[in-house]
Amino acid sequence: MIRKDLVNYQNETHEDNSCPKCKGDLEFNGGSNMETENWYCNDCNSSYLVQVEMVRFWETLEECKL
Repeated sequence: MIRKDLVNYQNETHEDNSCPKCKGDLEFNGGSNMETENWYCNDCNSSYLVQVEMVRFWETLEECKL
């Protein structure tokens, strides 16, 4: 669920981990699962949910010897 105050920012890219509101540093705030992560800006006290995508590198597949 996207908060209404974040809708203006959802299409911007934030590869530099900067806050879209104040350009402060975003910090990982836990809550990671297979779909989203929580990020937080200490400068403006904003919280963000960021969608994530897991990538498998099948070319590195190795059999485990137990």
